[in-house]
Order: sequence, then C-alpha cells, then structure tokens
Amino acid sequence: MSKLDRAFAHTQCLSHFSSLKLIRLDHGLSDHCPLIVGKEQVNWGWKPFKCLDCWLMAPSFQNTLKVFWQEIVHDIPGDFQVIRRISALRLKLSQWNKNEFGNQDWALQNIQSSIRLLEDQAESGKISDS
Repeated sequence: MSKLDRAFAHTQCLSHFSSLKLIRLDHGLSDHCPLIVGKEQVNWGWKPFKCLDCWLMAPSFQNTLKVFWQEIVHDIPGDFQVIRRISALRLKLSQWNKNEFGNQDWALQNIQSSIRLLEDQAESGKISDS
C-alpha cells in the first residue's frame, strides 16, 4: 500500500460514526488501491453475465455454444422464452468455463494475495531500515 492510499477524517466525524471502516480493495493493474469508507463491505447483488475473451479463442467454444443452444431450445420450447434460454445458457457456459479453464476467480485471488503478501513484506522491510 502506497503512502497515497490513505483516508482522512475529522475526530468528531469518527466519534459520531464509530462503526466506519476503511476498506482497501485490490489495486488490479494500478499501483494504488481503491479505498472505500463505510460501515461494511456491501453485497451489490446479482452480477451480470460476462463473456470472456479467452472463450472466443478456445477451439471448442463455437461448437460448444451451438450444442448448448440446441439443447436449451429443446428443453425450453416456445418463441418468447428468450430470457429463460439465455439464463440457462449462462449456467451452461459458466460450468463449461470452470471445466475448460478452471476456477479463474480463485486463481486471481491467489495471485492477488501473493502480491499483497510481497507488498506487506516489502513495506515492513522499509520500516525496519529507517
């Protein structure tokens, strides 16, 4: 965490809102961490479907997509069932993604926690050298 990654608050504000917490988010590709000042981390609810670029590069993707769509059309008949079909396709593609590429969220979290550990070690080394 950089010296720029800080938040400031007046003591009266802190005494009035004693349950406030400073939440540091992962910095991703930036060298600074986004910060949230709030009561707790918020669950924003349902997350939209995402098509990943790596799917489009997978040799089996187009054929798999066609097979999944044909299965769904037979399972959910009717011309106006598009929302239900897309929802079912989302579930099938999510499972295919886990089978084809593994759990990318878990791998990303592992990499980010390793980076945080290295940053913490580097930061504590800087403090001890002073």
